[in-house]
Amino acid sequence: TTEIYTEQIVGSVRCVQETVIMLPQMLNVLALVFLMFFIYAVLGVFLFQDISSGDIIEPDIYNFKNFGNAMITLFRCATGENWYSIMFDTMRTEEDGCIKDVSCGSQYNAIFFLSFIVMVQFIMLNLFILVITDTFEEYEMNGNSALKTFKEDFHVFNKWWGELTLSLIHI
Repeated sequence: TTEIYTEQIVGSVRCVQETVIMLPQMLNVLALVFLMFFIYAVLGVFLFQDISSGDIIEPDIYNFKNFGNAMITLFRCATGENWYSIMFDTMRTEEDGCIKDVSCGSQYNAIFFLSFIVMVQFIMLNLFILVITDTFEEYEMNGNSALKTFKEDFHVFNKWWGELTLSLIHI
């Protein structure tokens, strides 16, 4: 049973090492996601600031009245929670019984939401997966990877430090 625990600990340590190595790449992807949210939030405020009521859009939080509320609304859309209802709220026309300057939008607003959903849920998700698999592949397949070099140097350091500690104890 001790060997099983040792293998699990080694696997966990390897996973943590890979995660630490991939952090800069993940931060780059997160910065790209934030930039996309920023662009769409500014565009959403510009396009939908007059729409203040609907099935999902409300005057308090879920609207495009200001940048902060737009970011919250876009985050809700990105999670997939009723994003289509928010899109339909922005697409109401006078034929649908909307109130002018309160809940009227345009049929073309679907382009905004569909492009946002495609970008967030498909492209950005695939970027995160790409970073994870690329880091794993680099670590496992490349003999000169930074993690393998660190691991070897760490074992040499541990051995040297253990010998030094033992020699100091015997003095």
